[in-house]
Amino acid sequence: MPQALQHAQSGDGYRLPDLIIPVPLAAARLRERGFNLPDALARALADTMRVRFDDQLCWRKRNTDSQAALNRRERLRNVRDAFGVKRRCDGLHIAIVDDVASTGATLHSLAKTLRKSGAKQVDAWVLARAIARQA
Repeated sequence: MPQALQHAQSGDGYRLPDLIIPVPLAAARLRERGFNLPDALARALADTMRVRFDDQLCWRKRNTDSQAALNRRERLRNVRDAFGVKRRCDGLHIAIVDDVASTGATLHSLAKTLRKSGAKQVDAWVLARAIARQA
């Protein structure tokens, strides 16, 4: 993420997003974990980059199963239509922040929902990318 900030500040044509949002965490999962790392990361980035932050724009419409033991197809099905958007996003460039991406299913589902609500561009910013082990 610091690289994204440096890239954005380097003047090479990348336009900062209009809005930074965290991947919404289900209420049950938040109670279980006690914290929301994507929220903390998104807040810090928005503050550092002086970009608007919104943790209320999206929500999880339903609790989804843990993605850890699921393959790509199962992950995509698990998070299909899992998110809702509270208001139109017409013309906005939005950056979604998550802590870890493996298959990208969650990010894809949320981005698709934002695009249906009018977002012009949706970027995914993640702290870490999980790589499948080679046998």
